[in-house]
Amino acid sequence: MAKSPADGYTLLMGTVGTHSINKALYSKMPFDSQKDFSPITLVAGVPNVMVMNADKAAALNINNVADFVKYAKANPGKLSMASSGNGTSIHLAGELFKSMTGTFMPHIPYRGSGPAMLDLVGGNVDVMFDNLPSALPQIKGASSRPSR
Repeated sequence: MAKSPADGYTLLMGTVGTHSINKALYSKMPFDSQKDFSPITLVAGVPNVMVMNADKAAALNINNVADFVKYAKANPGKLSMASSGNGTSIHLAGELFKSMTGTFMPHIPYRGSGPAMLDLVGGNVDVMFDNLPSALPQIKGASSRPSR
């Protein structure tokens, strides 16, 4: 589509991955997102949220982000961070968090948000920065559990 002549009728919806992230990840792309496309409007924005395994958070007495950062700084590498794959917005959100807070957590990439969330809920990884729509069922489920 990038090399097709503009016909005034064809629209393309891009994502942060196709039009921003991939340019930094891959040395050769079949298009230049800045030169080959003209933005018209922002259609949607999806927030990312930080989610942690509820049992691990309770065991470590982590109740908020400040507690999380304090623990992570005092215990570098003890918490693991899942993502939906290398270079995804979820991965980069976690890397930005680590950079901004001065924390270190090994990154565990998965083949999608679903498998990462399953391992988070199962306690195999500790934290994830996920898109709100996919994390919301787990957030609601954890909030309905009896408090410890």
